[in-house]
Amino acid sequence: KAEPPDLFNQNDSKLIWWNVDFLNWLAKIDEAYELIKKMSLSHSSDIVILLPDKYLGFMCVEHFKSFKKIDINHVFEDESEKVYHLHKKAFWPGDGRLKMCTIHSFKGWEAKNVIMLIPRNFQGSTELYDRMVYTAMTRTKVNLIVVNCNDRYKIFGEEQPSTW
Repeated sequence: KAEPPDLFNQNDSKLIWWNVDFLNWLAKIDEAYELIKKMSLSHSSDIVILLPDKYLGFMCVEHFKSFKKIDINHVFEDESEKVYHLHKKAFWPGDGRLKMCTIHSFKGWEAKNVIMLIPRNFQGSTELYDRMVYTAMTRTKVNLIVVNCNDRYKIFGEEQPSTW
């Protein structure tokens, strides 16, 4: 069943692409979050941050929890933190918290606003990497901000808008 377009935002969809140094990825994710909240007047529950792996995911969760005091619904877990396993089952649209997960875990889902990180390095084939990036980019309904740290996509990103 296809969902009808948002009648108030049909012409207001945004794609923003930032090519950044990997050392600045978390600051740019934070900036993207604030930009979407301000410019699209979206609530945290309408935003998903897609990250390439649980290591970077935990870093992002900790940043938003500790420094921004924002409740996060995330799917990251390691062997010693099985308590987060329940979050995987509770990760659905309509939850009032900011959502964060890996690109792989978000397959089949969509969100109004997506912020995605393309990391500097990726373990696997170039073809697999391209599919991961494509999958993440197609998860948005309205606004997408890409924080790219990978030279492979730099030229493509330079052809995309970098401002709202």
